[in-house]
Amino acid sequence: MYYYFFRNRIVIFAIRLNLILNKGFVELTDKQQDFYLANPAASVEEVRKCELNHPYIPPAPSIVQLQDDAKSQLKEAYIAKMSRYSDLQVVGAISSHYALTTLTIGDTTPYTLSESKNIIEGFNSLMKSAKQVYDRHKKNIEDATTKEAIDAELEEAKEEMETL
Repeated sequence: MYYYFFRNRIVIFAIRLNLILNKGFVELTDKQQDFYLANPAASVEEVRKCELNHPYIPPAPSIVQLQDDAKSQLKEAYIAKMSRYSDLQVVGAISSHYALTTLTIGDTTPYTLSESKNIIEGFNSLMKSAKQVYDRHKKNIEDATTKEAIDAELEEAKEEMETL
């Protein structure tokens, strides 16, 4: 036959011998012994209560938080798409176009008239298309009420951005 006890934590210098002998250990009840034998990895607290603690489950993010995350990802996809043209490329194309069409050519221009026109038109077309896709999907994400709907809308937006 085995005997099971809880060992109390006792500060040694504050204890008399009779406390050590009488209070150093607390015997488990039959119910606590059965619980401990069935759950040997249980903590002292769990054995005392004869009940396992529930595992921590983090709270699900709110719909507003999911929408904010999706809108942030949508914005990142929009910015990535717009980076097809660098700022220097667009500024160079605009300055070249202005210099070549107003005949105020200084030294040299980075682009020819046709190249600058193609860059400016391509940038404007991409900006207009991407902005429409961004605005439409942002609105749909704001209107979505479930995680699945938000995820589906975000995926659709990313795919549509890729095709531009």
